[in-house]
Amino acid sequence: MAERMFVLLPVLAFIHGACSQSTDQPFILESFDVSTDPHAVCMDGSRGGVYTAPASSDSSQLKYYVLYLEGGGWCYDEKSCLARCAGKPDNCQSPLATSKVWEGKQDLGGIFSTHPDESPLHSANKFYLRYCTGDAHMGSAGPTNTTHGWHFRGQHTVEASLRLMVTKYGLGSAPGHTLVFGGGSAGGRGAMVNLDFVPGILDALGAHGVRTMGFPDSPYWIDESPDRGATPPSTFVGFNVTTQGIFRMANITGRASAACSAVYRGDEAWKCALGQYRFPFISTPYLMVASQNDAFQLGENVGHRPVTAQELAYAATFADLTRSGASALPGPASLRGLAGVYSMACFSHSTSLSSKFYTVTINGTSMGQALARFLGMDGSHGAMKSYIDTCTGFACGSGC
Repeated sequence: MAERMFVLLPVLAFIHGACSQSTDQPFILESFDVSTDPHAVCMDGSRGGVYTAPASSDSSQLKYYVLYLEGGGWCYDEKSCLARCAGKPDNCQSPLATSKVWEGKQDLGGIFSTHPDESPLHSANKFYLRYCTGDAHMGSAGPTNTTHGWHFRGQHTVEASLRLMVTKYGLGSAPGHTLVFGGGSAGGRGAMVNLDFVPGILDALGAHGVRTMGFPDSPYWIDESPDRGATPPSTFVGFNVTTQGIFRMANITGRASAACSAVYRGDEAWKCALGQYRFPFISTPYLMVASQNDAFQLGENVGHRPVTAQELAYAATFADLTRSGASALPGPASLRGLAGVYSMACFSHSTSLSSKFYTVTINGTSMGQALARFLGMDGSHGAMKSYIDTCTGFACGSGC
C-alpha cells in the first residue's frame, strides 16, 4: 500500500472538507437499517451510513436532492486492504474501513455550501455517503477467502442511501424531482459506475419520474503505464493492475453495464470500472469533472509533482490523453446536448467539496456555474456544453 500513500492524505483533505468553508448546516449521521439493508456494511462488517442535511420546508429547492459519494482510494489485494486498517483487522480504527470511529456530525462545503453565490444547490436536500467499503462504491461481495475476509458492499450502501432518501425524505414523492448523483475521487468513480443503474433502483423503490443527473468529480482514470523514467522512478503498479484486482475481489460485474460488457469481455471485463473505457457507454446525463493534470493520477504514476523534463513530458502526454478523451464525450448520440465535461488544466483532484468548486474557472466559468447550466438552473435553457481548457504546458489553466 506504500505506493498509494503519496496522494491519499492530501486528497482526503478535500474529501472531508478541510479546505472548504463550513456549510452552516451540519450533516447528521444516519446509520443504515439492518432489517431493510443487511448488506449495507463497511469492510469490517460494521453498519454503513449516510450524513443527511434535508432542505427546510420553505426552501426554494425542495425538489432537488444531492447524493454525494465520499472518496478515499481503494484496495486491490490482501496487503493493500490490510493497510486500510493499519494492519489491525480485528481492531480497525480507520474511517475508510469501519464506521465505529465516525463522528455524529460533519460540516461540508463546496457543492454543499449554503451560500447562493457559492453553490447552485445551496438549499437542496443534501446527502453525503461515507465511504468505508474499500471498493469505490462498486462491489457486492461478502467475506470469503477471495476477499481475504473483508466485506465489499459498495453497491449496497448506495442502494441503502437511495432507499432512505425515498422512504424518509420524500425523493420521488412528487412530480419534478431531480437527483444529482455524484462524488469525488473514489466516490466519483463510484458515481460513474452506478449512474446508469440509479433510475432502475429508484423505480423499484416506487420513486418514479425522478430526473437523475450525474456529477462525478475526478473519475476519469487513464490507462497509462507509470513513469519509470521519473526521478526517482515511480514504484506504483499501475491503475490497470489495481482495477483488475478490485474488480475480481469485490465482484463488480453487476455494475459493468450491458453496453460496456458487450465490448469488454472475459479478461478485459475490468475495463468497465476504469473511466477511459467506461464513460463512452454511459447513457444517463452527466457533468464529469476531469483535471488534465490530475494530482492523484500523476502523483501515483510519477511518484510526486512533475518537475524534471522527463516528468513534465509524461504529464503533457497524460494531459493530451485526458483532453482528447474528454472532448469525445458523451459517447451515445442520445446524450449530445444532455451531458458534458468540465476539464481544467490544473494540478488538482476532487475539489468539488472545496472552495475551488466556485473559485477555479475555465474561460470565466466555475464548476458551480457549469453545474447550474447542466441542471437548467441558470435560466439559459440551452443545450449542455463542455468546458475544456486548451492551453499547453503543465498546470497552464488561467483560472487555476
